[in-house]
Amino acid sequence: MTHPKMLVYVLFLCFLFLLLPGCDGPAEEAGEKIDETVQEQKEQLEEAKNQISEAKAEIEDLKKELAQARQERDEARARLEEVEQERQRILKEMEQTNIGDGQQKKVQEQQKNGDGSPEPEETKPQPESSENGPQPSKDTSPKHSEEGTKEQKKQSELMPQET
Repeated sequence: MTHPKMLVYVLFLCFLFLLLPGCDGPAEEAGEKIDETVQEQKEQLEEAKNQISEAKAEIEDLKKELAQARQERDEARARLEEVEQERQRILKEMEQTNIGDGQQKKVQEQQKNGDGSPEPEETKPQPESSENGPQPSKDTSPKHSEEGTKEQKKQSELMPQET
């Protein structure tokens, strides 16, 4: 080949290499669509991974909050039990105090009479109810006094307490 022919041949090949990449054929378009789809899928996958990570972190936070709420509930239950025990203790003390006061009043009445026998119940003045609730009956027998106190305790537990 001669020089001029070779030069034309090289120029022709350069021209073809410049034109061919610029032409988009159906295979090239399909390849670009596949690349775009793959890129979109990668982005969606990354977004899903981020959402999963956020959800896991939120679940961990909720587990911690739940554990704290359970602990607070258990502490509240324990405190409620303590308060209930204290209430029962106070009620027993009040009952014992009322029984003791009733027995002490009986002894004082017997001393006032001088003969050791209690006054008849018709002549005794009836005490007014105090802030602590109804007073035990002034029956002379200890058995009746204790039964009255137990009955009053049952009634006071059944009736709503006013504050």
